[in-house]
Amino acid sequence: MGYEMKKVRWFMLLFLAVNTSFMTVSGQGDLSEDIFIRTDRDIYLPGESVWFRADYFVEGDNPQGQLSNYLYIDLINPLGESVAGSKYELKNGRAAGEFKIPNGLVTATYMVRAYTQFQRNQTSGRFIRKLITIINPAVPLAGYKKKLDWKLKVYPPVSISEGNEVVVRIHPAILAKVKEAFLTDQFGNVAGGITLFPNGLGTAMIPRQDSLAYSANIKLKNGDTVQTAVPAVKGDGAFSYEWSGSSVKIKLCTDKTSPDQLYKLNVLDGQLISCCTLEVKADDRWYEIGPDQRLFDEKVIYLVLEDSDGNIIQVQHAMHLPDKPVKLRVATSKDKYKTREKVEVTLHAAPDETFTGYVSVVKKGTYEKERNVIPVFILENPWLLPAWLEDKLQDDNSFIQQLEAALVVVDHHLKTGRLLPVSSGAELGKEWLPEARGVMLRGEVRNVITEQPEPGSDVYLAVFGATPQLHVYTTNEQGAFFFSLKHVYGLQSVYICVGNKPEKDLEILVNSDFVRDYPSFYTAPLLLDTSTRRFIEDMYVSAQVKEYFNTEDTSSRLFAQKAIRFPEPDESIILDDYIPLPTLKDVINEITPFVRVAKKGDDFSLVVLDKKTNQLYGNPLILLDDLPVFNVNELLKINPELIERISVINSTYVYGEHVFRGIVFLETTTTNFAGMELPSSSTFLEFQTLEDRAVHTSPDAAKKDQRKPDFRNLLFWEPEITIGKNGSTITFFCSDDPGAYEVIVSGIGENSKKAFGSAVFVVSDK
Repeated sequence: MGYEMKKVRWFMLLFLAVNTSFMTVSGQGDLSEDIFIRTDRDIYLPGESVWFRADYFVEGDNPQGQLSNYLYIDLINPLGESVAGSKYELKNGRAAGEFKIPNGLVTATYMVRAYTQFQRNQTSGRFIRKLITIINPAVPLAGYKKKLDWKLKVYPPVSISEGNEVVVRIHPAILAKVKEAFLTDQFGNVAGGITLFPNGLGTAMIPRQDSLAYSANIKLKNGDTVQTAVPAVKGDGAFSYEWSGSSVKIKLCTDKTSPDQLYKLNVLDGQLISCCTLEVKADDRWYEIGPDQRLFDEKVIYLVLEDSDGNIIQVQHAMHLPDKPVKLRVATSKDKYKTREKVEVTLHAAPDETFTGYVSVVKKGTYEKERNVIPVFILENPWLLPAWLEDKLQDDNSFIQQLEAALVVVDHHLKTGRLLPVSSGAELGKEWLPEARGVMLRGEVRNVITEQPEPGSDVYLAVFGATPQLHVYTTNEQGAFFFSLKHVYGLQSVYICVGNKPEKDLEILVNSDFVRDYPSFYTAPLLLDTSTRRFIEDMYVSAQVKEYFNTEDTSSRLFAQKAIRFPEPDESIILDDYIPLPTLKDVINEITPFVRVAKKGDDFSLVVLDKKTNQLYGNPLILLDDLPVFNVNELLKINPELIERISVINSTYVYGEHVFRGIVFLETTTTNFAGMELPSSSTFLEFQTLEDRAVHTSPDAAKKDQRKPDFRNLLFWEPEITIGKNGSTITFFCSDDPGAYEVIVSGIGENSKKAFGSAVFVVSDK
């Protein structure tokens, strides 16, 4: 049977549930990792590059030494499918680079997810997420079905100090048709207006201790009216709480009786993942949960009170927004520039503060951090709310009111069972160690008959191509193997086999290097107004011009791949220099120095003579076009006309923890290992290693071909800039595309303090 590429069997090992995101590393105590990721903008087109900066922290501090040296990034569509995945080097607490958005993606909100292998010890729900919008003008926008299952929803009123707050939600498909919204009482009298937000949420107030029944009404522009009754107020809550720092205190005030007088409080984080539970009684005392660092880090938590039968009595959200970022002063040398004119921007922080961060110059409108409208897809996917809130800059009353309304909706969905808490369990099975020496490929060897792991198996991994590598690992007691790959980049062809055991009863299972737990999420159709459509069309035209004139790549690569090679062979022969011999066995015995074919029963083997010690070594390492071979019977079936060169190292060679008693290299003239039949347990796979480090370079208009159009949606990107008391200056050139552009500056300072600044300028072709 000839050589053929075989699909690798990927598998995911299950992991024991853990109740904490902290893991113990030998000699280092309990440590956790956090990732903070930012992109050059928020709106992209298919085929464009997403430029990013990721900051890495251990226990909230950017360390001198770090646990993990490699970062994994997925781009996930709303169906929960990975459409792109890459790996990047973490150096000095940060990673920076780019990844391409595949062509053909439909218009939707996508999730950028970043994590390390060590973070796989915790649930993937806590991986850092960044939400971006990808718009494909070539694909028609999805719309809502004509028949809507609801138009106006009204949620149970919530008692607050001012009265009873009513939260309503209007379906996005009819939101633009709404003329006014108001409350009426049971007699049809208007009882007050409803404050509406652009995403369809609305709030209104009804008096406390009011016995009247109310309805919410929306009047459409065509004169039609939609009316929905306001549910009755159910009285005060079942408990009181205080959330302070890393602790939560709760006191029951319910008159409901649990069957055994016990209640359970379940604390969910913003991703709806259960953090902890506590048994409480209605005994007029305060119960405390914490201190827990995760509670301190959360912006939103949900307190779910259940009786001993599991019935939910009350759900109450609690939130605290992060401190508003420190304001950076960003100033352009003037407000208006001509096309291809040089722009100079100065950046300043307060005299006693220093920040490191990024600078991005983009078309105004593609960066949405300052928008104060919670998107509809966040309302449908509240577990994404913390990711969306991560870098929001608003703290005005309107935004807080809108956020409170959204959280009331989440409370209701949790209480009615539409939303369910997420398990806190991680991937189950084995502990994921930090990747410190290289990108790790891991798996295990099993016996297919006994279905038990095979400890003590010598597993060989070969990397092919221009920079070949060979690695060997002896499986541990669990049959597991671990390979750390360094100095290789991009997608690599890899071969894995077992060298010291009968292969017919073995199978090799390889762990998935990327987390395959991709959560699906609902994404609402984007309803674009006329001005937004023109803006997107302008972006699309610019991207097409850029691609047509081959100005696609503005990055340069800095990494160089390295082969891991053996020393120069002691002897080497080229077969064309000799008279042809009928078999490879004859070639080895007759003309190959220091190597002979031996036979025991029906099995052939090679022996190598050490010319220094005059010793014969059995079972040397055999490499056929860099592929390790252990079945000499199959090797000798190769037609010698397909062999170009045979080389020999005829001495003992120490390779890590393994010792090779001589090495024989065979180079063929083929691309399929001369058609040799390979072990059934061996496997080929395409393995994603590190991405080259990409550096964005802004074109110099003075040197650029003036006849070549310059249409870029990203004018400048610098992921590593320091802004201190003396300030910083950046320069770049405008493109040929007139319009408004925005300079975005975001940084992180001491104790993870955030900073932000922006400035707008206009490019004109007149």
